Amino acid sequence: MDIKEKNWQTLKQRYPQIYERLLALPAQSDYAIIMSSKEGIVPNMKNLKTGRLFYNPVNPMAEVHQDIKNRKLKVAQFNVFLGAGMLYHVFALYDLVKVQGGSHFIVEKNPDILRALMEVVDISAILTHPNVHFLVGEELPVIFTTINNVLTATDTKFYVKTVNFIEQAVAFSENKEYYLNVVRATKDAIKEVLNFFGNDPHDSMIGIENTLLNIDEILNNPGINQLKDAFKGRPGIVVATGPSLNKNVELLRDVLDKAVVVGADASLRVLAKRGMKPHMVCSLERLTPTSKLFEELLPEAFEDVYFAATPVIHPLTYQNYKGKRIVVYRNFATFKWLDIEKGILNIGPSSGNMAFKILEYLGCDPIILIGQDLAFGEDGNTHASGSTFGEKEAHTAYTEPNYVLVEGNYSPQVRSSKVWNMFLNYYHKDVLNSQAKVINATEGGAKIHGTEIMTFKEAIGKYVTESFDPLAAIKRTLTYPDGETLTAQRKQVLDKVDQGLMTCGKSIELFKGCHALCMEYIEKVWIPFSQGQPYNEAEGNRIVTELEQSVQIFRDPDFFNVLMHYVQSYAIKTMIEVHDITARDLPVHEIQVNVVSILKDMYEVMIQLIIKMEELLKVLKEKLEAELISG
Repeated sequence: MDIKEKNWQTLKQRYPQIYERLLALPAQSDYAIIMSSKEGIVPNMKNLKTGRLFYNPVNPMAEVHQDIKNRKLKVAQFNVFLGAGMLYHVFALYDLVKVQGGSHFIVEKNPDILRALMEVVDISAILTHPNVHFLVGEELPVIFTTINNVLTATDTKFYVKTVNFIEQAVAFSENKEYYLNVVRATKDAIKEVLNFFGNDPHDSMIGIENTLLNIDEILNNPGINQLKDAFKGRPGIVVATGPSLNKNVELLRDVLDKAVVVGADASLRVLAKRGMKPHMVCSLERLTPTSKLFEELLPEAFEDVYFAATPVIHPLTYQNYKGKRIVVYRNFATFKWLDIEKGILNIGPSSGNMAFKILEYLGCDPIILIGQDLAFGEDGNTHASGSTFGEKEAHTAYTEPNYVLVEGNYSPQVRSSKVWNMFLNYYHKDVLNSQAKVINATEGGAKIHGTEIMTFKEAIGKYVTESFDPLAAIKRTLTYPDGETLTAQRKQVLDKVDQGLMTCGKSIELFKGCHALCMEYIEKVWIPFSQGQPYNEAEGNRIVTELEQSVQIFRDPDFFNVLMHYVQSYAIKTMIEVHDITARDLPVHEIQVNVVSILKDMYEVMIQLIIKMEELLKVLKEKLEAELISG
């Protein structure tokens, strides 16, 4: 098999979409491969329209090797190649830098360049490499989503401060704006991943504390898992409360028996004022303001509307909701640790994102979005009329310093906010990952890539035509645990709590020992050095190596399930800082003292955080024991 055939077969297997993209190109290429007559000199690439060579005409690979050397890359776990060229920068990186694992993204705007390359260079090993991701001719939301998915799923997230953007000069100059936007999309993906894992352990603790306080809600109510694929192939409608909802909400009235309607939590009041009800409303916010969305509503507003909430919400929110519940877990380790199956969804940061994922989980196809503006209305409104906090919500998230411009559904740009843009990025990700057809019938607002844009009236006429009574189907499907099951599950959770308390105790002792080791470094290595003695590199290496091994506890199943969701924001931040220090061109003593200092701070914080978790688990233990005694 020749090189060309091998490359094409490999591309078809690993990247079928790129394969089809290349097949669709015009027969005549704009790029030519220039072979050298000198032995040992690799081919070059030429833009036939501009006459520019991609590499040095004398020795292309020598030039690329020097470029990589000049970058002084000590850590190469997270690389984004801006422009493929002949992939010489990829080869040179592996030749010159210690690359083990990590994630490497090759971004090329022009598929024609990859087609030309595949004629003469065997890239099959790179195409099949599990750590390499080709993004060829892709729009920015696809690039964002791909990088976001990889960072979320791998340890590459620990190296976000050491990301290397390695540009192929000619490809970059030909599409400079595109590649600058790739850099921005990468940084946005990093921000969203760090936001997903949390910025503050105390914020995570609020969610965990709420979850433990809501243990009876978890035990007593059915889970969303009972409805998995219950509406396969049926249409679903997400109702959000953006300002455009005023344009088409009345059309919802006639399709409540023809589609599964799931609303964001704020939609209940908006629909109730119009005499309508969704089949479910969903909620995921941990703080008390969300509870106000359900205050002062008449009892009939809650009848036959299921509250599909994740148990991290504040107990007051549950208290204010006077209807039936469905438990929906987010993909947090805490819920896996509880081991009370209710159904786990990968939910984004907004209740609109959550409504979408619920409909997807139910098997709905298509999924139709209304009121999901994620942008200001033409009149400056933030929400539909009848919203709890008004049509122009006075929140700092919607003030001028937080404005951003994004692509619109019906105009080149619309004004959004940083918070909405975060929700929008998750929609890009969810829609692009979804098997369902997604219709954006918002009739205004920001463009969600991967959706088909049409009016709500058009979407109804095309997709929402058959009655099937979703509410009756939900009622028939859901079941509630009996007394015997509840007792067994309380005992099961009590066992988990006891195991959790043991894990907390062991972890505290480990971190105390590590903290003592940090103090040993300061006393035996750093203080003597600061007083003029030679730096004891051997002792420093021993202690730092032992300290770095201690973070393996983050992968321990017991620690991960009981504590990781709580401490992960601080743990990830610490590992990012450690890798950032080790990537710098600093003397050994400066690297080691900074690593010890960072880890010492982490151990001190971890001890206090885990003590707080111990206290919560003890409270839950007392509650469960009392309930078991009382029967």
